Amino acid sequence: RGSHSFPTRRSSDLVAEGGRLLIIDPLVMFHSANENDNGHMDHLARLLIRLARTIGCAVLAVHHTGQDALLSARDDHQAGRGATALASAARAVWVLRRLSAKERESAEAENRDPISLRVLRGSKVSRQAEQEGVVLGMGPDGVLSMTAPLPTTPERRRAIGRATCTERL
Repeated sequence: RGSHSFPTRRSSDLVAEGGRLLIIDPLVMFHSANENDNGHMDHLARLLIRLARTIGCAVLAVHHTGQDALLSARDDHQAGRGATALASAARAVWVLRRLSAKERESAEAENRDPISLRVLRGSKVSRQAEQEGVVLGMGPDGVLSMTAPLPTTPERRRAIGRATCTERL
C-alpha cells in the first residue's frame, strides 16, 4: 500500500526455531508506514496478526506514547502515539508511564524517589476488566521491578500497612 514498506524477510527468519514470542522494539523501526494514518496502522496490525498465526507465536510490539499522554500521565489504551487503529487491533495494551503529579506527592510523602518509579497498567486486556496500575521501581542497574503501591487514601494506607508486598501486588 502506498510508498511505505514492511519487512520482506521470510517469517520463519524472525523467530528462533521453537520460539513462542516475537518482540519488536521499537515498533517504528519495523516499518516505514505513516503512524498517524489509521489505514496504514490497520494494515500493519493485520500483518502482525497474520505473522503471529503463520509462525505460531505471540507478538509483543513496543510502541511509544504520544506527547499528550506523556505530559498528562495518561495510561489508557489510546496513549500510544499516532493512529488509534493499532491499539484497537491489539488483544492487550500495557502502558508504562511516569508518575502523575498526585502520585509524585504520595511517593515523596513516603520518602520514596518519584524519579525512579513507574506505573505499569493493563489498560486493555481482552476478556478482563481494566486493571489497576502496578508500581515499578528502578534499581541502580536500571532494571524495573515490582514495588509497594502508592497509598492514595487513609484507608488504603492502613490496608497496605497490614499487607506484605506480595499480597499487595
